Amino acid sequence: MRGVTVAAIAAHAAGQVSEDSYGQVGDAQHGAAWVLDGATGLGEQNYITSGYSDAAWYAQEFSKALVQVSLTTATPEEVFAHAIQQVAQQWHDAVGAVDVPRYALPSAAGVWLRWQNGMLEAVSLGDCRAWHVGTDGALMQLGLLDEDPNDDWLATQITQHQATGILAQDMRVAVMDNLRAARSRMNQPGGYWIFSIHAETARHLHIKRLPLTPGHLILCSDGLFRWVDIYRQGRAAEFTQACIQDIHGVLARVRELEHNDTECKTYSRLKCHDDATGLVLSAQQV
Repeated sequence: MRGVTVAAIAAHAAGQVSEDSYGQVGDAQHGAAWVLDGATGLGEQNYITSGYSDAAWYAQEFSKALVQVSLTTATPEEVFAHAIQQVAQQWHDAVGAVDVPRYALPSAAGVWLRWQNGMLEAVSLGDCRAWHVGTDGALMQLGLLDEDPNDDWLATQITQHQATGILAQDMRVAVMDNLRAARSRMNQPGGYWIFSIHAETARHLHIKRLPLTPGHLILCSDGLFRWVDIYRQGRAAEFTQACIQDIHGVLARVRELEHNDTECKTYSRLKCHDDATGLVLSAQQV
């Protein structure tokens, strides 16, 4: 029988507390694992006063909910319907009747894998990523990455602001209005779907089902994938092989490149440092 075991985990916060989260539940024959990336808050305040940030609170509480429901519900849609409902209730209990702008609601990108009966299910929303790497090195993307059209605008704005001499720490304020406008489109017709407190999100998941074959499964947040899409150390195939060999070394290289470019001039980006999380799972005969 084929099963899955955790081979390695690498996680490192960009600041005092990570707004990423990850989890694993079950065993080699019937289990699940996931990575969540809380969206950095755009509000003028945190609404969860007991947490480091609303984003960190959401990623942590959503992960706790997935521990409870990942193996006890039949379909991925049911898993996430229950998890979203649970965290939404916690949010409403904590915030009460306060009118929170949509751009300030907590949300997270995420990728979730579940294995059972020789099959693999993959669920994703946003820019967390997952792959299956076969024993022959063949690479299959499991998470269906949503491309945000705002990304091209943001990259252009960063370049233009850099040309004026703006400091890296001031960049976020300079583009805040557009960031809020883009975030306000989440989980609405004509916008984009992401994990948040909206029940209807469970009907818009990217789901992939396939036989579980030997090899490795790689999951990561976009902070670790900077190795590819910002720092150009290689493509996804090289990234996944590097993670299998030494995922801690991959994370260390990301941090080295960030620390050597604190003004974000060599590698254009909105945040100098980002939370980074990655899991390597081994799929094999057990």
